[in-house]
Amino acid sequence: MKGLVGFLIILLCLLAGNLVSGLLALPIPGSIFGMVFLLALLMTRAVRLETVEPAAGLLVSLLILLLIPGTVDIMANFHKLAGAVPQLVLIVVVSTALVILVTGRTAQSLIRLKEKKNKEAGDGDA
Repeated sequence: MKGLVGFLIILLCLLAGNLVSGLLALPIPGSIFGMVFLLALLMTRAVRLETVEPAAGLLVSLLILLLIPGTVDIMANFHKLAGAVPQLVLIVVVSTALVILVTGRTAQSLIRLKEKKNKEAGDGDA
């Protein structure tokens, strides 16, 4: 039952994101707004991580299956993209490098912050 509640929360965040995206007419997908809403709910502790974690874990494990239809569609319409292959490769390489860089820096910052908090907590005990 807890897994179903998690799916419901994720679905409601997605629907709210799609609604906001449609109302604001911004070039940002509703799913991005939905994940921002979910993040806000988690950070404000309006929703507990334990509630959505099983559902999110299942969705992540099934992610490759969710990407197959889009990949098949790209392959079916590859002739439309044939002239832009070098640009697409460049975009993929640059965006992948940026994701790796930002993820690495974020992880380093979080590790440093955690070490700083642990050090401060240890100094208070002495």
